[in-house]
Amino acid sequence: MKRISFGKGRSALSCSQIVLGTHKFGGYGHNDADFQLPDERCAAILDRYVTLGGNFLDTANIYGRCNCGPTSYSEIFIGQWLKARGNREKIVISTKGGHPYCDRFDVSRVNAYDVEHDICDSLKNLDVAYIDVYSLHRDDESTPVGEIINVLNRYIQSGNLRMIGASNWRAERILKANRYAEENGLVGFSFSQIGYSMATISADRIGFPGAVCMDATEYNTYLQQGIPVMAFSSQAGGFFYINFDKPDEEIKGPYATAENILRLHRLRELCRLKQVPPEAIVLAYLTCNELKTLPLISAESVEMLDGMLRFADYALSADEIAYIDTGLPISAH
Repeated sequence: MKRISFGKGRSALSCSQIVLGTHKFGGYGHNDADFQLPDERCAAILDRYVTLGGNFLDTANIYGRCNCGPTSYSEIFIGQWLKARGNREKIVISTKGGHPYCDRFDVSRVNAYDVEHDICDSLKNLDVAYIDVYSLHRDDESTPVGEIINVLNRYIQSGNLRMIGASNWRAERILKANRYAEENGLVGFSFSQIGYSMATISADRIGFPGAVCMDATEYNTYLQQGIPVMAFSSQAGGFFYINFDKPDEEIKGPYATAENILRLHRLRELCRLKQVPPEAIVLAYLTCNELKTLPLISAESVEMLDGMLRFADYALSADEIAYIDTGLPISAH
């Protein structure tokens, strides 16, 4: 599996470029069995991911809180798995805090008190001395960036956090936070996690409050600033797989826009020319892009994971990526 380095100095990480999401891990049987996966299946998925060369796990303090309860079962499950396998030093752990509670979505938790609470809770749940990659799960632009950077840096200085980032923050706010950090001799955000895939989508269509999705402004800012992006919804909710053989009139859902249907047509042609299934191209579109991108995937079984990662090292040229984006003949680039 492709590896990638990001971060600076002693906090720099070398990790698998494809990140495994664990939002359905932990909490099975706590009156939410239709969503959470059985523990033995989760362990098998994690074991298989490591066997295939993966070492980067993503979770959040809000994941696995069955029925809006107080416990992040996802973090707890990962902590138990790490201890059982004795592999903490080999695994890169990413978690997030500052998310509204699910029964109070209108109440922001992006403030020093709640962020500090979530950091301490995540360290306890994961049962680790440090978290490799910590990010704010949401933003509240009424909160000054200095308040957030200051509290995060206290935990960097204590050794509890190695690297910090932002999830669902606009690039403009990230730059503002990083300017504050630089002016005050502090550590700024090293990455961003937003919605990004081969499909284009807007925040209002993605289906949850506070989402930030890739667009031309975000993309150009990250590219110019050299800020890596961890891409959630990296496979566009299966849009290209589900609809690969469907006629246009049967394509439905939030990704079913005129632009994405055109991209689907180009994908079909590229698959024909290269004699590969769509799974090879959908992830390679991100892993081979000029913007340093870490696709975040999730799987509900070992078989599903194998299908996604079968082409983990597949490569696309800049011309082929441009063909997906523009529709111009590959030979014209």
